[in-house]
Amino acid sequence: MSGLLLRASWSGVARSRVASWVSRLALQAALAGALVVALPDDAVAQTAEEVAGARELARQGAEAFAAGEWQQAHDYFERAESLFHAPPHLLYMARSKEKLGELVEALELYNKIVREQLDSTAPRAFVDAQESAAEEMKAIEPRLARVTVTLEGPGADRAEVLANGKPVPAALLGVPRPMDPGTYEFTVVAEGAEAEPVVVTIDAGARESVTLRLTAVEAAPLAPPPPAAEPADSGSSPVPAYVALGAGAVALGVGTFFLIDHLGKKGDADDLFNDRGCALDGACTVAEQNEIKDLSSEAATSGTLSIVGFGVGAAAVGAGLFLLLTNDSSTETARQHNEPHVRPVLGWRSVGLSGRF
Repeated sequence: MSGLLLRASWSGVARSRVASWVSRLALQAALAGALVVALPDDAVAQTAEEVAGARELARQGAEAFAAGEWQQAHDYFERAESLFHAPPHLLYMARSKEKLGELVEALELYNKIVREQLDSTAPRAFVDAQESAAEEMKAIEPRLARVTVTLEGPGADRAEVLANGKPVPAALLGVPRPMDPGTYEFTVVAEGAEAEPVVVTIDAGARESVTLRLTAVEAAPLAPPPPAAEPADSGSSPVPAYVALGAGAVALGVGTFFLIDHLGKKGDADDLFNDRGCALDGACTVAEQNEIKDLSSEAATSGTLSIVGFGVGAAAVGAGLFLLLTNDSSTETARQHNEPHVRPVLGWRSVGLSGRF
């Protein structure tokens, strides 16, 4: 008896596997047949590589669908559709989405197939896919949930509603919105307001209403301003004064140099004039006269440069002393103004103290 039961059990398993294998082969054969029939007339713009790639992707998608790997099947058919448009691709994309519980996307794919205008020369596989889509979508509609999300409170017109972190279009607020069955957390993002999150679990075909109530949020108190920095020493830098004094000293040195040169050459010219007796007409030769003139000219030039040097030096030294004195005065004034100080005040029939504390 146990042997008979064991054989019967193994026989059932074998029949199940054979049935699954036959179903998978039938699905692959149907898809392959649809593509083979469709490609010759419509694949003019496609390269042979693209057509072969679409056929291979559809075959892999059929295998994944038969194995219950819905997401992978959808991805294969989507890639095949990107290479070559065929309603059977869209049909199995819709079926995969339905298996994954993503009914809203499945319904849209079914609608896309049904709305397509097929001409009289369309392959039979395309027509069959359209008829299957029209029939299967009838079972999807009643399973869709409808959720009405309402937003109330201050700033509702500027707030954004999120469902599981994804924005809900403002146009869909306050009206029944088709949604997949499942659990959702509704939150709000708003400036100056907040709302408690609402979590709901929606069954297939259910009708739900969600109300999010905004409440104003008090603005955080402004941080106190940082303490005012201590005023910097208002006295100017003494560097310009030192620079002016240095420049004045250099200019005075240049003036002194040219003064000495002027006196020396003027003395040489005078000595030569006297030694040669040039005071008497015709006593000096032409060469001696020219030498005396040159010395006199150079002496005059040195004298002019000496005057300029002394003038610039005096001006620079004066400016430096002025800057230095005014800098010390302003620094002392600023220090006395900022630091605590007391001074006596005497007046007519009065005496007192004045200062900064």
